[in-house]
Amino acid sequence: MMLRSLGVAAALIAAPAVAQAQTAAPAARSAPPAAAAPAASPAPTAKPKAKRSAVPTATADGAKRERSPAQLANDQKMRECGAEWRAAKAAGKTGSQKWNQFLSECRKRKA
Repeated sequence: MMLRSLGVAAALIAAPAVAQAQTAAPAARSAPPAAAAPAASPAPTAKPKAKRSAVPTATADGAKRERSPAQLANDQKMRECGAEWRAAKAAGKTGSQKWNQFLSECRKRKA
């Protein structure tokens, strides 16, 4: 029994010393010199994809094309629906409705 007590006591005394040595060891290591470190290669850059459009948006000389009648009609609907949305929102009549829901209903009314 006495030997067992001495073994436990010795282990308890030695444990803090071992733990202290383990924590001190990483601090004693030195970092490798900067010259020995491999040079970092630049990250590969992805090329931006060109937007493809069925109809070009500009002419050969760089001037923008005129908008089609359908596009102009859409622009007008967006302006009208936007004005209705702002008025309804200011009056507090939108409730939990979001802009995209309102726009969908407005477009149906305008069709």
